[in-house]
Amino acid sequence: MAFTSCFSIVTPTISKSYTCPDVEFIFARGSGESLNDKNYSAWKKSITKQIKNTKLKYNFYELGTKTYNKSKYPAIAVGVDNLQKISTSLSAFSKKDSSKFNKSVKKGISELSGRIKAISSSCKKTKFVIGGYSQGAMVISKALSKLNSKKIIFAATFGDPNLYLPEGYGVNPPACRGKNLSAYRYYAPNCRTRSGRLGAKKPYVDTGYSGKVGLWCTKKDLFCSNYFSLSDHLSYATNGLYQDAAKVIRKKLAKAYKNKVSSSSSAKTSKRNTAIVIDSSGSMSGMINTYKKEALKLAKKTIESGGQIALFEYRDLADPYQTKMLCDFGCSYKKFKQKLDSIKTDGGGDEPESALSASLYAMNKLKWQKGATKSIVVLTDATYLSPDRDKTTLKKVRQRSLEIDPVNIYTITPEEIVSSYEELTSSTGGKSFALGDEMSVLTDTLLDRPEINFPFEEYSGGTDDVFTFSVVTDDENIEKYEWDLDMDGEFEKTTYENSVSAKYNQEKTGYIQVRAINSSGLSSTASASITISNQTINIAKVSNLKYKLKDDTAKITFKKNKFTSGVLISVDGVILGNTENDSFALEDVTSNTTIVLSPYSKSGEFGEDSEPLTIIVKATKNSSSSIKILAPNAGIK
Repeated sequence: MAFTSCFSIVTPTISKSYTCPDVEFIFARGSGESLNDKNYSAWKKSITKQIKNTKLKYNFYELGTKTYNKSKYPAIAVGVDNLQKISTSLSAFSKKDSSKFNKSVKKGISELSGRIKAISSSCKKTKFVIGGYSQGAMVISKALSKLNSKKIIFAATFGDPNLYLPEGYGVNPPACRGKNLSAYRYYAPNCRTRSGRLGAKKPYVDTGYSGKVGLWCTKKDLFCSNYFSLSDHLSYATNGLYQDAAKVIRKKLAKAYKNKVSSSSSAKTSKRNTAIVIDSSGSMSGMINTYKKEALKLAKKTIESGGQIALFEYRDLADPYQTKMLCDFGCSYKKFKQKLDSIKTDGGGDEPESALSASLYAMNKLKWQKGATKSIVVLTDATYLSPDRDKTTLKKVRQRSLEIDPVNIYTITPEEIVSSYEELTSSTGGKSFALGDEMSVLTDTLLDRPEINFPFEEYSGGTDDVFTFSVVTDDENIEKYEWDLDMDGEFEKTTYENSVSAKYNQEKTGYIQVRAINSSGLSSTASASITISNQTINIAKVSNLKYKLKDDTAKITFKKNKFTSGVLISVDGVILGNTENDSFALEDVTSNTTIVLSPYSKSGEFGEDSEPLTIIVKATKNSSSSIKILAPNAGIK
């Protein structure tokens, strides 16, 4: 596609009164989103928080705001119900959406190119950071080859349907063993993520953009991972990934503008999820106000630093009393205070209480943020039942902690019972503190401990495979790493680098862990599941893909293997729906049309995409030669 741009068609925004910024941040929204929608707002807010105290002059622009190159990005809505719902039973599709979608992407690319050229012609020193979500991510990744790479500081894509990660291909992908990870893979925790639903852009990073591109894809995002989850695709504005990207962007800006942006963030931002679980039994009446005062301090500092806070109260299940969630993550300081003030002590009269059950309830009830440092803080004056009255065991709590990656449990109790909680806290990577001066120490511990993560939530391989486990962190004060590689809960290996290799001589499953300790002696843990198995992996597949064309309607038939629950259907590079049947009809076929089927299992995991099937409109009627199979990914634009 040819692009034309002349300064005479630039809108009045680029005028003599326009103040040239050091950097302009440009964002492309997703399908069906309006201007200033939640994804653009999250992008802008996250970046602003990172750079507002710098000397940098900057401006934000959203594609679709103005017209450049005679183009204005519409972010057209496509598919079923504006992509908010994918039908599970389809009899027919319309091809019209695919044409509108592809034109929308091209208009976005044209506007982006025109905007950058227009500003660059007047503002020679201005550079750009660009980003996009979903359809907008396609605009960004496809536009790179048409832009001047010297003008681009960084390009970030979120949920890109054209994503490409070569390390995710194969029955036993290298990524599942921590190998051959792409440098632009900033967040894609599913090791089998390999290509977007609308075909892989190969290569993903164009010439001149080395170190300037980063992608973010949630674990089960329908459009970029190998799982079938629309909710994951719709979660980017709330799951903290724009916040992650903003930290990366700040570092890129610090290199480009050394005199205006420091290498370390002046804004103390962090992804911390902290749930306060407070005992409200009658025996707490004498100290409840002390606990509330410290809980408020912790909540205030956590929220101010970019973290999230939640609140629960519990007693003994035999009172009878069930644990209650008073405030979910995302709770404001004002609401947290109101809910905390509403807690009244009552009941009790015996000891111990149901802290195990309450902790497990909090773990299961909350939606923990991806990649966040996760903590539960139990405030009580009593020991705990083990097992609890609902049969919750310490082992079950520890297991659930690991599954969430992990949730570290901390406690504040009277000094005489601190030791009774040490098994619970140490086994989940937390610590026990005594009521009094140590309460303020706990707050500092939770806010200053390292932020670390494994790049994947799951690893897998066989007994002959060598695994490389690495830690993702931007904390420069970490002094050492302790590793539990044999999954027994004990940290048996210490390194001073953020990676380690391991090989397993027998089949097993479990959770590996790493504990990072910084120069202040504070620590955090991260966990990931691992499966060592020599068994063949069964994946969903389709075969014998055919069509019959009558008038303007094509009937497509295919065969599913026993692991295939349904197929996602892409028409000319646009997802139009899915079906659990072995046939469907495509209406309004008036020109050559390409079909790709993405089979998925009952668990929602995608198998191998079918080779594209092209319907030839001018083919001889009822001729088998009308079926033409193209090479993989051919015809997907």
